[in-house]
Amino acid sequence: MSSQACARSLAACWHGRSQCDELATAQRSYRAGLAAKSTSEEDLSLLGEVLRLSSPAAHDTPPAELLAWVRRPAAGGLASCCYLYLHGFPDQSLDHRKECASFGQLKTQLPRRLAHSLLKGQPCAAFAAFNFSGTPGSDGDCSFREKTVRREVADSKVVIDFLRSQVIVPGAPVHVIGISTGAIIASLLRGYCERLTITAIAGLVDVCKGLKLDFSDSQLDSFDAKGMCWKEFWLPVGSESNPPEAFQDHARECAEEDVWQRTCLPLAARYRDDFLKLDIKASVSAPGGAPFLIIHGDRDRSVPIENGKELFYAAAEPKQFVTIKGGDHLLRSSKCVQKAVA
Repeated sequence: MSSQACARSLAACWHGRSQCDELATAQRSYRAGLAAKSTSEEDLSLLGEVLRLSSPAAHDTPPAELLAWVRRPAAGGLASCCYLYLHGFPDQSLDHRKECASFGQLKTQLPRRLAHSLLKGQPCAAFAAFNFSGTPGSDGDCSFREKTVRREVADSKVVIDFLRSQVIVPGAPVHVIGISTGAIIASLLRGYCERLTITAIAGLVDVCKGLKLDFSDSQLDSFDAKGMCWKEFWLPVGSESNPPEAFQDHARECAEEDVWQRTCLPLAARYRDDFLKLDIKASVSAPGGAPFLIIHGDRDRSVPIENGKELFYAAAEPKQFVTIKGGDHLLRSSKCVQKAVA
């Protein structure tokens, strides 16, 4: 099934190994792909507008300047709709390296493939993404240590409001697509406003399960003992734009350019406390919510597919569940991505 067919299906709907290890593998594949076709039609077509959006203080976290990206219709003018991608945790949507030509552009493979497929099939549509507060590139005033999921929900609302006022025609829909923790945030947005659709990839409804999937026992113990933990995060080696508090937990010589390596960033226990207060079930089960598409890979070892099914059973209509045969947590395979949007 082609990426274009995937895109048509997604549009039609709306008219183990650790997650960090999977992320590392996906990033290596992504870089290899860019090296092989760095000037391809697809890469050139995905150049977008880099923006800074102000996200005010929320849920006891300071204000932040979000690094955002928008690909508007090639013909100009306002878009007929906009797809908004929400990244997972720990991850980012956009390249935060100010010293590189790729600054602010889509970094990871999944949003690039989604954007290419969806926009190729809908030339009047737009595609947007951003880095949540505390994520590199959006961490000037709100550090990684201070991030919380409810703050990321507030960030998403800021971006949705911007898209509705500046990017799409009045009354046009915003299609939110979130993966992993981004799927949790997307689910929490289900009742936010009219003309909204939600796609949750590798989502869940039980926050207690989710916490244990995202953090090791030692990290959870550290929250209690020290009020923080060191959370793994992949960052480019030697970049001056990396967070100064990043701790490289296994140093190695890197002769290659553009190498991203496992580091650790400090995260306060407030993230855990905030996470356990999330009521995903209430958000998705409320009547009159946005159309809800749940996508899950049947080989997802980071968030097993049973979690996606629980989310589907908890959700009110209108809803749909799609199983991706052979799909892992990040839909790393191009065939899996194609099936996801088919």
